[in-house]
Amino acid sequence: MNLKPIYIALLTLCIAYTVEFLQLINVIEILNLEQHTITKIILGTTFSMHDIIAYTLGFLTIVLIEKINTFVAF
Repeated sequence: MNLKPIYIALLTLCIAYTVEFLQLINVIEILNLEQHTITKIILGTTFSMHDIIAYTLGFLTIVLIEKINTFVAF
């Protein structure tokens, strides 16, 4: 299985956005999982717009690098 880096980056961005959304709606409390430490570690407990910005900038960096690599290859 040979996926292009852009697809991997997009999938990663979608997962990160999903986790941040779950933090925003406080899914751990909704599902009554406050006592489950591993769930809190995996999903986190605090929404941060800074995280969304960082994830987006990381994705855009990968897109830019891929464009440059494609351009240089020709």
